[in-house]
Amino acid sequence: MTTQLRESFSSIGINETEEKILIYLIQNGSKKAAKIAQELSIKRPTAYSALEALSEHGLVTRKKVKGLYEFESAPKVSIPGLIERAAKKRFEETKRSAQTIAEYLSQLSSFDTLSKDIPVVVTLDTLSNFDRAVLSVLLHENFCAVWDPSTAFYRESWKADTEAFLEVTGEKKPFIREIIFECKEADWYQERIKNPNHKLLVLDRRESIAADMVVGEKSVIFSFNDPTADSGLQVFHKGFRTLQLSIFDFLWETFSRISPAKGLNFK
Repeated sequence: MTTQLRESFSSIGINETEEKILIYLIQNGSKKAAKIAQELSIKRPTAYSALEALSEHGLVTRKKVKGLYEFESAPKVSIPGLIERAAKKRFEETKRSAQTIAEYLSQLSSFDTLSKDIPVVVTLDTLSNFDRAVLSVLLHENFCAVWDPSTAFYRESWKADTEAFLEVTGEKKPFIREIIFECKEADWYQERIKNPNHKLLVLDRRESIAADMVVGEKSVIFSFNDPTADSGLQVFHKGFRTLQLSIFDFLWETFSRISPAKGLNFK
């Protein structure tokens, strides 16, 4: 693999792992994620993440074979056009990001930043942007969350993505508290949590929420779980984060006292 080709992939946002997987699939045909990870000597969570990114560009497709997913590259003849489309999309996203930064910097010039706590709200307008933001919090920070698995798991890859997440957090052992709602997906999720620092409250269906929420160490992320619209928002603001954390603590303490007979499961 030449340096020029690596730089070409990098310029459109395809990292080295994604590039290796794409070339591997072109050369070897349809393969399971576990096989890809083994053959390329990369961790399975990393392979799942790279395959998801390649799928968003249309460079990789997925099909179910005997109940398990296999991945294959797009036809070679279509790859240059798909890469060109990805490059255009990246350019537009970069322009929007630059505009967001410009607006924030203009605020900094108008206020005393030493005495003002200026909120920054980032619109996570694509699934890729949302994934990058939320995974950064989930994998690297202590966090708490309120979410509904029956609506959050709308992508076909949710089981693989979630197993990869739990594998990583199980190794790093961050302090996690989550309030989720009773459903078959919640049962599946609870059974796979092995980390003793990962605490879970499962509420019955009498409760509901308008949007999922993750409170990290620096920001609050809201997910609307609507693949046809903006994926969510990320708010950087110390006071707002403190408020949301206080609300979460209140819910946690309140619901943790409910009897299991009323539909609460506390792990």
